[in-house]
This record gives sequence, structure tokens and C-alpha cells, in this order.
Amino acid sequence: MAEHSVRVSEHLKKCALEQLHGLLHDAAEAYLIDLPSPIKYTLGGRYLEAEIRLQEMIYDVFGLPFMSPKAHKNMKQADQILLATESRDLMPNRQGNWALSAEEPLEERIVPWSAEQAEQSFLARFYELRG
Repeated sequence: MAEHSVRVSEHLKKCALEQLHGLLHDAAEAYLIDLPSPIKYTLGGRYLEAEIRLQEMIYDVFGLPFMSPKAHKNMKQADQILLATESRDLMPNRQGNWALSAEEPLEERIVPWSAEQAEQSFLARFYELRG
């Protein structure tokens, strides 16, 4: 999840604030559970409400303002582009919903980072964006 978040953040080029939102966009999943999107949206209701409320609280703790609809759309698009890229590069035998994406993958190929590299890159990116 750390590597994915760093890559989403780097894909958002508009401003540091939008990039920080992108870096932290899945932070609630560290406290709840990282459910695959098809399952998450099938469950809907209370799980999604809890995830949204927790995500808003995390943004608030770090002093991030509410995202504009355009910034949120940009972040979701970056997330989908990275998911399509990860699906292609990290799950070559994927089936079902993992094969579906509204976005085209990046041209560059993802070579997975070690857990240590992902942690270090996430923290470095966080401190870079927080100043």
C-alpha cells in the first residue's frame, strides 16, 4: 500500500497539497481493512461510511483541507491509472474485476519495491510534501 500511495502522489503534478492527499488517500485502510474495491462497493453502507469518516479524520489530523471535487476526481483518476498499471505488471494472470479498469496503464513498468524501500519512500515523500 505504501508503494501504491507514493506512486499515486507522484502522478499528481498539480500542487503539493493535492499530492499529499494522494499520498494519504488509502490511510483509512491501515486502520480498517484493505478490501478489494468490488467487495467494498458490494458491502457499501456502513463500511463505506466508516472508511470515509476515518479518511476525513486522518486528513484533518494532518491539517489537510476538504478536497475540491476536481482535486478528488484527479486523485481518483491517478489511483485508477496506478491500479491498471499494477494489475498489468504485478498480477499478469488476473481474472475477473482486477482486469477491468476505466483508465489506461502507465507506459512505464512497475518493478516492486521491498517493504523497506516502500516504507522509506513513503516517509521521505511525506516529509517532502509536509515541508
